[in-house]
Amino acid sequence: TIQNIASFMPGNFAVYQLKDGGLLTVYFSPGVPGLSGRTSEEYINEVVHNAIGAVLDDDREFIRAAFTAAAGGAETECSYRLSNKKGGFAWIHIRLRLIGEWHGSHAILVVFLNSPAESELYQALVDHSSSRVMVVDRKSLRILYVNRAAREAKRGGGVNFADSFCYEYSKGCGKRCADCLMDSMKPGEVREQ
Repeated sequence: TIQNIASFMPGNFAVYQLKDGGLLTVYFSPGVPGLSGRTSEEYINEVVHNAIGAVLDDDREFIRAAFTAAAGGAETECSYRLSNKKGGFAWIHIRLRLIGEWHGSHAILVVFLNSPAESELYQALVDHSSSRVMVVDRKSLRILYVNRAAREAKRGGGVNFADSFCYEYSKGCGKRCADCLMDSMKPGEVREQ
């Protein structure tokens, strides 16, 4: 059945099995590994047997909630960050739907909706800016994105921005800054520093 779906399905997709609280990859189309900068062999070795392991820690609750909803019969969408082989992460947007059972567990079809070319275009636009850009999650203070100018400034003391906190990367501190900008910012507000 999966091979029949694969022969008619355009774009990138995968089928996952929910089993014992884990997420196993049953099938993935050839373009899926490239979404995270991996080859097919690397994807098989690093992601297939523990698909949720490549998802950044802060986003795992979104993935679990989306798969739980899909297992209950709801078609759902979810965005999350997947670790990238080249460092950092890739933003992934998916649509999920229950398609049956696989060896006694729920089988979920996942369609990857974002185009790597589209993501790269937006990243290239911001990367060509001479201004330093850092996007931070207000709640967790984890860094979502750092552009080239900010990475090249090396203000982070060697800290990789993927899964790092803003205070670690920008100031080399081990805890939230006493004068944290997030305390006075509104959702979606942009602030220059």
